[in-house]
Amino acid sequence: MKIFGKGAENPFYKKGFPQIKALKNKFDRFLFGDWFFPFCAAVAVLSWQTGAYWTYAVHIAVSVFAVILIYLLFFCETILPAVPIVAVLSYMLPGNFKLGGFGPYIPLAVWLTLIVAGFVYYFVKRKPAFQKSRLFWPTVVFGAAMFFAGLLSPWYFEGVNFLMILYLGLLYPFVTILLFNTARLTLEYVAKTILTAGAVILLEMLLYYAGVDAHGQYKAIHLGWGMSNNMATVFTMAIVASFYLSLTKGKADVYYAVAAFVFIVALLFTESRGCIFLLAAALPFIVGFYLCRSARGERGRRAAILLICTAVSLAASLIFIDEVASVFALLKEMGLKENGRTELYKEAWEVFKGRPIFGAGFAYPTQLIPMGPLYPVHNTILQFMASGGIVGVGACLYLFGSRYRLLYDAYEPKLIFFAILMLLFEIYGMVEMATFCPYAVFLTCVLFNALEQEHAAKGKGMIRRRKFLERKKWIF
Repeated sequence: MKIFGKGAENPFYKKGFPQIKALKNKFDRFLFGDWFFPFCAAVAVLSWQTGAYWTYAVHIAVSVFAVILIYLLFFCETILPAVPIVAVLSYMLPGNFKLGGFGPYIPLAVWLTLIVAGFVYYFVKRKPAFQKSRLFWPTVVFGAAMFFAGLLSPWYFEGVNFLMILYLGLLYPFVTILLFNTARLTLEYVAKTILTAGAVILLEMLLYYAGVDAHGQYKAIHLGWGMSNNMATVFTMAIVASFYLSLTKGKADVYYAVAAFVFIVALLFTESRGCIFLLAAALPFIVGFYLCRSARGERGRRAAILLICTAVSLAASLIFIDEVASVFALLKEMGLKENGRTELYKEAWEVFKGRPIFGAGFAYPTQLIPMGPLYPVHNTILQFMASGGIVGVGACLYLFGSRYRLLYDAYEPKLIFFAILMLLFEIYGMVEMATFCPYAVFLTCVLFNALEQEHAAKGKGMIRRRKFLERKKWIF
């Protein structure tokens, strides 16, 4: 992959400065190499942990990432390393973080100004050829429809409604188009990004529990940027990504298999019933497919790795039997209780019937499950029905349907992992607000961009449409 453009060689070093050129090459190899993932994780965790009592730690972490992004825009042909940076940004803020006064906004304004200037320079200097992905029009239509969400309702100009319109209507399509034209993604890179996000959350979770007595209260965890259900969403994605990397990374498979088990244990301690039950249903198929797709000479060794991980997990559960028992006791007690969701769904249906065309927006003042200013339906389709009306739900179905059609058309065996990942994410969105969490939405957005770009990079061109059930050999 060609990463560094001709423009990168002119401003800071010429023929007489080989040391600067060598230093830049080393830095570039770091940014585009595997060590950049743990670096991003370390910066995010240090910001979250230290920022709780030293505000400037967050400013320093943001500055580090801002400098890297500015460097990418001015001196590299692709902004690929920006993907893990954005993936961990959400997890950097501790619960008690406050900017406090006007002063901290000054460096933030400087960085934003330089980043905008970097984007202008990037597009003027690099002149990346604009290409439309298969999801271009579905994304644009979806974004346009979001600007009508809640139109004519009293809540259209409410702050949270306006923010959701900008997020879903403007930022989401912009990021999708930007990624497709500037970041040369691969599915492996996306899987490592998801793993990095999961590792950040896991470390913050451990640090949080190290400072409190959480026995029987694991569901009450709140890391400042999110709660247990938010954490469980990323853990579930990280588990599937770990099995994918374990299958495709040869001798490094043992590390990713161990990572999958670590994330499974972490998921249990979030006590997020939706993710736990969904993963329990999908895990036998994931493991079975993982072993079946392994080379014959590797199956025995990988099966042994999984058995050892299972045995170690069971032994650890016996050592910490009280903690494990409290988790399963809560899961048994709660079971499939809907926790007021049925009433929310009924209310959403009534809201839709009252405003069927454009919906009531994202700021409808429900009193059933108050979650701040956002109207939380806890069901993706009903959320778009109530908040966006027929226009919103039509655009939602168009975008989601196009995603799965893309997965179908691009089918190859390893994509089963990502199909499972997306299905778990979408099904969980039918009982939670997963579809509207920026970090999870960003990861799924990155995934589909990588799917198309990797296909094109192999010389296959754009993914062509296929007839239904055109293939006979679906999995094996």
